[in-house]
This record gives sequence, C-alpha cells and structure tokens, in this order.
Amino acid sequence: MRFVFHSILWSGLLSASALFSQSVGIQTANPDPSAALEVASPSQGFLPPRLSTAQRNGIVLPAEGLVLYNTDTHCLEINEGTPQLPTWICLSDTGTGVSPGGGGGGGGGGHFVGELWGGGIVFYVNTAGDHGLVAALQDQSAGINYGLADDAYSNPNNHNNAGKEFTDWRMPSRYELNLMYQNLHLAGLGNFAASTYWSSSCQDNSLPIPGWTLNFSNASQTTISRSNNSVRVRAVRDF
Repeated sequence: MRFVFHSILWSGLLSASALFSQSVGIQTANPDPSAALEVASPSQGFLPPRLSTAQRNGIVLPAEGLVLYNTDTHCLEINEGTPQLPTWICLSDTGTGVSPGGGGGGGGGGHFVGELWGGGIVFYVNTAGDHGLVAALQDQSAGINYGLADDAYSNPNNHNNAGKEFTDWRMPSRYELNLMYQNLHLAGLGNFAASTYWSSSCQDNSLPIPGWTLNFSNASQTTISRSNNSVRVRAVRDF
C-alpha cells in the first residue's frame, strides 16, 4: 500500500514538473517554446494593468522589468530600475497626454511634462512641445561641496543606464530647480529626496560665494556658502 502511495505521489510530482516547464498558450494549442506565455487572437489585443502615476508609485518594491500602462502619461511603462529605486521608462517615443504637474502640452506626438525621455524625465516643454528640459532620474550625489558638483554630474557612473547615453548634463539654475520641484516632485515624480539641492545660481560675488539652494521638503529657497556646505545634486539637460 505504501509503495502504491509513493508511486502515485512521484507520478503526480513529475507530471506537475512537466506541466510547469512547458509554454502556456491562451487561444493557441501551439505556444512558442521560447515564451512562458503566448496569447493569440485575430481580433483582440493584450491589456496590461492600467494605473495612474500615484497608483504606480504606490506599488511596494516593484520588480525590475514590471510592465504597466500609465493612464496619466498615456504610455506603456517598464521598471528598468530596482525594487528599492524604481526607474519607470516609457516604451514609446511619443505621448498623447499631460502628466500630473502640468507645464506643457503633449498632443500630436509632442513631448510633455512627466515623460520619460532623453535620458531622464521631462519637467518643462515649450508651447510647441518640441524643446524643453529633462531632469536626471536619480541624484548624482547625496551630499557634495559645490566645487565638486561638476565632477559628480558629468560622471556616467552617477547616472542610470538611460542617463549614461548623454554627456551634456549640467546643474539647474534656481528657476529650473523650482520647476523641477513644482512639476515633478509635487506630482510624485522624479525620485527626489526630501532634502536640499544645489542650483547653479549665486546671490552675488561676495566671498565665500553664496549659492541658491532649494529644500524639496518644504520649497524653501535659501543661499548658503558654496565652499562650506555639502548638499544634493540633480543634473538637467536641454533638448
């Protein structure tokens, strides 16, 4: 009796192993062997989960490679970052909507605020939607003296894979830093820290040179000595 039971058990386990090692087909009896899942239809498409930006940002530790459709940016997105530091990349070259935060139109294939493009995330576009500004998707330093900031933002190792493709990164001006706060951070975009960031703007030529900063936790703009303080750096580029 024990022998029969063991035989049935092993037979079931082997059958289950064979089942899970095969491709699964929906509406097809012959799924491609290279695919774990193949969906076939002559009249329907595949509909991924549809989430707003806020809902997407609420996903706990999103897996690398996770795919969803963002209903705010009207774009199919994939996480090319890590679960701890997700980097959502739009899989389309164009968009048809405006992301939360405003700041530019996107109809007709124009660029729009919140679009993942050009090595980072768009935070400003002109009225035609063809030129604007992009912020890097991660900080280039969590705290550095202003004199060393150019080395931090020009180093490819301080950018994600998308950002490494570009060499024209620079420091944002005071005005541009405020746009990043208003159009991205307040909309839950850009992966910014609730901390202080350098701008390239200075108050005057007194020594030590006072540089303008912006605190992303409370929108406070202050001037501090460029030589005696270390704060965060987030690079931008034009397109």
